[in-house]
Amino acid sequence: MEAIIARLVDGFEQGKISRRKLIQSLAVATAGGHALRTPALAAAEPSAGAAALPTTTSIDHISYTVLDYGRSRDFYTDLLGWEVTGDDPERGEARLRMDGVGDMIIRNSRTPDDPNSTGVLGHICWGLDTYDTDAVREELTSRGLSPRRDQGGNYDPFDSYHVRDPDGWDVQLSVNLRD
Repeated sequence: MEAIIARLVDGFEQGKISRRKLIQSLAVATAGGHALRTPALAAAEPSAGAAALPTTTSIDHISYTVLDYGRSRDFYTDLLGWEVTGDDPERGEARLRMDGVGDMIIRNSRTPDDPNSTGVLGHICWGLDTYDTDAVREELTSRGLSPRRDQGGNYDPFDSYHVRDPDGWDVQLSVNLRD
């Protein structure tokens, strides 16, 4: 893990990755490092001297399984301005581009035999580039959402609001106050 973090910091210091990519990559690396060290996945840990994968620099995509992909597509494009880059009503699937971050794939409900939909997602926190606490709360409230403010915690200073998307996913919108 230390080698990965050192490579990320070196890449940032050399101007090869942006500050935003550094933070995203550190989050992904630390989350992945924890997952690799759980007992169920201990065998997946690289052996001594094994070549490391290339440095993670962004989120490629996140996939949601939803009840109504069109409703969720409209929610995210309307609320956060994401671009629809693919929309397939026959398959009940849409791909949304988060400028400079990655993609989100939204698919209609899974079937019991779908091997790609396992586990539980607690929430996703989307970082916003600018943040006026009152304006964010007012906008969320005007859309009929019930924003719940979340500040501080383990990542002080931190300010955010949680809302529920059309399928009940906990969506957190935040700003990093450390800058």
